[in-house]
Amino acid sequence: MYDSSASAQGPSAEWTQYCIANRISFPSQKIPEGGRLPHDIIQTKINEAWEASSRRVVQTEGLNFHVETSDYTVRRHKYPDDPIPIRAYLPKGTEYCGVPLPVYVHFHGGGFLNGNVNTEDATCARMVTNLKLNNCPIIVISVEYRTTSEAPYPAAFHDAWDIYEFLGEEVDVLFGGDPTNIILGGVDSGAALALWVAVFAKSIIEEEKKKENKNQKGNGEEEKEVRVIRGPMLTIVGLMLCTPWLPHMDAEGEGEDARAQNTHAPILPEALHLMFRNLLAIENVDSPSYVINSLTNFEGLPRTSVLVAGQSLLRDQAMKLAKLLEKAKVASHIHIFPGLPHDFRRIDALPSCQHWDECIVREIMWFLDFDYNLEGPHTKWI
Repeated sequence: MYDSSASAQGPSAEWTQYCIANRISFPSQKIPEGGRLPHDIIQTKINEAWEASSRRVVQTEGLNFHVETSDYTVRRHKYPDDPIPIRAYLPKGTEYCGVPLPVYVHFHGGGFLNGNVNTEDATCARMVTNLKLNNCPIIVISVEYRTTSEAPYPAAFHDAWDIYEFLGEEVDVLFGGDPTNIILGGVDSGAALALWVAVFAKSIIEEEKKKENKNQKGNGEEEKEVRVIRGPMLTIVGLMLCTPWLPHMDAEGEGEDARAQNTHAPILPEALHLMFRNLLAIENVDSPSYVINSLTNFEGLPRTSVLVAGQSLLRDQAMKLAKLLEKAKVASHIHIFPGLPHDFRRIDALPSCQHWDECIVREIMWFLDFDYNLEGPHTKWI
C-alpha cells in the first residue's frame, strides 16, 4: 500500500524546472569550524522570509475577504506570566453566527526553532477560505509554542497540552467552536506536537476508564474502526500530519534510503536537520511521557492523514509512521509528493502546491464526514 519507489527517483521535473527558471541553486548547509550552524541568524532570516511571504500571499489571494482573525493569549500552567500567543481564523459571513463550527488546531513547523503565528497567516487563512468555498466552514487556531531558542525541550509539548486544556474549557464560548469536532494538525515539528497531544489525551482517557471500572473489559465485539478520541473536554476527530518530524524516531532511521538520498537535499539538508536536533536535545530529558516512536500505542487514534515530501530526509520516517498506523488499524490516508523537497508548500509557484491544498481540504472533509472524493479534484478554489 505504501510503495515508496516513486518517491525515491530524485528531484522531480517540476522542481528542476522551477530551479532552472528562477536560477536557483540550493547548496547544502556546511557545518563551520566548531561544528555548529549560527542558529540565531538562521532563525531570524527564516522567520523574516516566511512572514514576508505569508503577508504577500494573504494580499495577492485576497484571503482577508473571506477570513477574519483575532489574537489571544493562553495562560501557561507553569508560567502564568508568560502566556502562549494564539491566532484564530474564522470564516466571514453572518450565516455562521451562532453555529458551532469544527476547529482545526494548527501547530507550525520549523524544526522546533522557526515559526510563529505571523509565519502561518497564509496557511491558516487559505485553509479556512478553501473549506468555506466548499460549504465546509471551520475555525483554525494557530499556536505559537515556545521554540528551542526560548526554552528547552519539552517546553513546546507543555505548551501544546496547555492549549488542548484551554480549548476544552473555552473553545465553544470564546470562539464559537464545536468541542465535539476537533482536528489537530501541523507541519514538521508541529505534526509531532499534534500527534503527541492525541496520543497523550488517549492515554489519559484510557487510564480514567480503567479507574472507573477495573473489571469491565468490553462486550467482546471487535470494533471495526475507531474514529474519535472522546474525552470529557474535547472530541478529536482527525489528525493532519504534514511532512512530520518525530525526533524520537530519528535513532531508528539509521540506514534509511531517504537519509542517504537526501543528505544534501534543498530546504532541509542533513546539516540543518542536525542543528535542529542538537538544539532540541531530547537526550537531556529522561522521560517517556513525550516519546513518539515505533513502540508507541497508536491503537484508538482518530482518522489520520500523512503528507510526505519525496525529496526529504524525513520521507522514510513518515512512511514508517503510516505503516505503524495501518498496523494499529487506524483509519489513515497517505499522500506522497515524489521528488519535492521538505516544506515545498511555501513555494507557491510550484504546481503541486494546489494538489497539496486539495489534499488538505478533502482530508478535513473526510474527518468531518462531509462528502469528499480522494480519486480526483471536485473542490472549488480561491
